[in-house]
Amino acid sequence: MWTSLAANSPSGRLRVIYYTVPLLLALALGQSTIMPYFRVFGVMPNLMLMAVVAWTLLRGPGEGIVWGFIGGIFMDLFSRAALGVSALAFVFASYLSSFAGQTLYRDHAALPLAVILIITPIYDMSTLVLLQLTGQRVDWLGSLLYFTLPATVIHVVLMLPVYHALAWLHRTTLRREVHL
Repeated sequence: MWTSLAANSPSGRLRVIYYTVPLLLALALGQSTIMPYFRVFGVMPNLMLMAVVAWTLLRGPGEGIVWGFIGGIFMDLFSRAALGVSALAFVFASYLSSFAGQTLYRDHAALPLAVILIITPIYDMSTLVLLQLTGQRVDWLGSLLYFTLPATVIHVVLMLPVYHALAWLHRTTLRREVHL
């Protein structure tokens, strides 16, 4: 039976923190500094969303929600949105993604693609709701038509490479439990 290091010991939890925080910080920095130069159809792919969804599918809701919260806080620190908007939206996206990881088709190659296809519009709409609740003006039709629709297509195309990169990290950071 495979279990994550986080579930095994306090030192395992610390080891998870050692790679999680720097990785999510690097993703947030890359998202805010490098990714604006790599727009496709005028839309910047949301690497953090893809990473949070992939990690949730690989490790389950416990670690996925932690990734969503930490990654969201980092994203909020580098944006003009109110602190917590991205964190709440990523946590919500991770929570919803976790239901897909509990299905019979958990190991199917198309699962990450199907999940990101569904989660991207939900994440974008929840972000728009949160932004509107914080008093920011939101152009719903324009956002959904010119941002969410192309972003969904881009995320479906990019999800497999992101998923496989994180699957490697997932396998690398697991420890086999031996029963005698």
